[in-house]
Amino acid sequence: SAVELAAASWVGIFIGSLPIIPFGIVTIVYVNHKLHLNKLAGVVASNVCVFPFVPFLCVEVGHFLRFGCLWSEFNRQTMLHEIHYRLWEWLLGALVVGPLIGFGGALLTYILVRYLRSTSGIKKMKGLEDTR
Repeated sequence: SAVELAAASWVGIFIGSLPIIPFGIVTIVYVNHKLHLNKLAGVVASNVCVFPFVPFLCVEVGHFLRFGCLWSEFNRQTMLHEIHYRLWEWLLGALVVGPLIGFGGALLTYILVRYLRSTSGIKKMKGLEDTR
C-alpha cells in the first residue's frame, strides 16, 4: 500500500542519514524486513542521503546542538584530526535531520504512489468503457 511504501522510505532515509556507512544498506534491509516493509523501497530512498549533502547538514546541526554556533572551519585539522568529534556531531545531527528529511520523503512517496495508482486506475476504467 501507499502507507507501507512511505514507511519504508522513511526508514531508508532515516537510517541512511546515520553515520553507519558500511552497514547502512544491511541495516535498512534488516529493519524493513522486521517491520514487514518493502526492502527495495527503503534502499532506494536511502540514496537521498548521499555524501556530502545530508552528512554535511547533519554535522552542521550536530555542531550547532553542541556549541550553539555553526561549524565554519573546514580544513585538514578539523576534518581529519578531529574526526571523532565530527562523527559524534553527525550522529546528533542525524537524530534531528534524519526524521525530518524522512518525513518529507515519506510524504512525497505517499503522494506519488497515490497519484500513480489513481491515474492508472482511471486509464483502466476508460479502457473498459471504450470496449463496451
